[in-house]
Amino acid sequence: MKYGIHYAYWQHEWKADLAAACRRASALGFDLLEISGGSLLDSGEEELRELRRTADGLGMGVNACHGMSKDCDTGSADPAVRARGIDTAKRLFDRMALIGSSRLGGILYSYWPALDYTNAGAEPARTREYSLESMAVIADEAASRGIQLNLEVVNRYENFVFNDVDGALAYITELGRGNVKLLLDVFHMNIEEDDIGAAIRRAGAAVGHFHIGECNRRVPGKGHMPWADIGAALRDIGYDGPVVMEPFVRSGGEVADAIRVWHDLTRPDSDARLDEDLKQALSFTRSMLYSEN
Repeated sequence: MKYGIHYAYWQHEWKADLAAACRRASALGFDLLEISGGSLLDSGEEELRELRRTADGLGMGVNACHGMSKDCDTGSADPAVRARGIDTAKRLFDRMALIGSSRLGGILYSYWPALDYTNAGAEPARTREYSLESMAVIADEAASRGIQLNLEVVNRYENFVFNDVDGALAYITELGRGNVKLLLDVFHMNIEEDDIGAAIRRAGAAVGHFHIGECNRRVPGKGHMPWADIGAALRDIGYDGPVVMEPFVRSGGEVADAIRVWHDLTRPDSDARLDEDLKQALSFTRSMLYSEN
């Protein structure tokens, strides 16, 4: 099992020095750096090549997670909007080659954050149909490049196509593409699932990526997630893929606006405090997910 951290933990804005974030994550003991799809699209090619050189030199992996913008909604009734979403996915695949990544997760099947629920109330079946049509094209293109897609299951306040494991399993079963799996995130599962461990067990081999963080968006160990049961469930299904921390604790800026962080969750809000919390969280997570007790 490899442990990662989402680079935006330290950020106010999505734009960042990705190579520096990679070095910082490695120094704290992580195996992976997760970056946003937007940072992939907005960074220059040389910047991405430098990220790859840095990651390779440190023995680090890099993967990306992306939420389609509303004007690239792959479930839109407008074919031009869906086409932009499909094109965005292809451009992401091009950029992933520069960093040596073969895994893309996130809300690729719709848009994020979905604050306008017009489609959900009007024609949910048609939205799902359009989404599946778009994802078939995206998944086939990804497969031709050796890329695995991990569709993130998010809560009802962020999207509406599916919000729990059962709905997501039904979706990828209907899609029927072997390179498409699920990205489970315990923050969202805490809102939507009756029993997080049982939901992980139902997902089983369909789990391709795993996000962790507390119910309050802080690092693992600073909330009340049922970590022992989460760890037991991951062991029960034989999951050995990436486990990526996705805490968001800083207010102000693009990241906080998107995640809805209205006040600093770590005090004092200092780089030293943030890094110390991460080191403690990584030790805590390893003990909880590997422990047999």
